[in-house]
Formats: sequence, structure tokens, C-alpha cells
Amino acid sequence: MKNKQYLKILGLYIISIFCIITYFLLSNSESIIEFNQKADNYRIDYGFFFFILTGLVKYVLLLIGISVPIILTFLLLKKKIKHN
Repeated sequence: MKNKQYLKILGLYIISIFCIITYFLLSNSESIIEFNQKADNYRIDYGFFFFILTGLVKYVLLLIGISVPIILTFLLLKKKIKHN
């Protein structure tokens, strides 16, 4: 039972690291910036929609990547203190 719980905790930490790495890749991607400029030149509303969409995706990934380890660590520490 504990082995399954440890794997679940490790999986959540790996997901948060993946989210942070994906955020940085999206932030520094030249192809996304180039595509946004092409969409903006084609029609302004397409460029704006793509800009808003990528911004929301980036910041949701960052929020998940930061909040999951903080909440998980807090809950694990709380559980450890409660047992002691």
C-alpha cells in the first residue's frame, strides 16, 4: 500500500517538473513567436486569440508546476508532524 502511495507522490512531482519545463520551452520558443506574428499579420483577431491562448496555457502550466510541489510538501510535512 505504501509503495503505491510513494509512486503517486513521485508521479505528482514529475508532472510538476514536466509542467515547469514545458512552460520554459513555450516561453523561449522562436517558432511560437514567429507563428504569432504571422497570425497577427494575417488577421489581428487570430493573432490576439493565439497570443491569449498561449499566455493562458503557459501560466496554467507554471501555476501547476509551482503549486503542486508546495501543496504536496505541505501535506507530507503535516502528516509527518501529526504521526510524531
